[in-house]
Amino acid sequence: MFLSLFSLQLPVDITSRLWDIYSFEGDSFLVRTAVAIMMVLESKLYCDRNEVLRILGWNAGMLPVGKEDEFLAIVRSAGKEEVQGGAIEQF
Repeated sequence: MFLSLFSLQLPVDITSRLWDIYSFEGDSFLVRTAVAIMMVLESKLYCDRNEVLRILGWNAGMLPVGKEDEFLAIVRSAGKEEVQGGAIEQF
């Protein structure tokens, strides 16, 4: 996913927004994007190795990540820390 900067796995509209944000926020944004993809696809990844490769492999095609704004909201929150009642929770 990182080698192609998500252009092989995500629709053009989402990819172009990711690239725009990446140019301002840097490499950590790519990691948050990968974490967000795993969060969105989590329920589909509880299967055998071949099925996971079918979903995430080079020849997988477009990933079903949902609508652009909803997915980017997940990307923005992926890996962020939130303080609740004095304790820090990692998402």
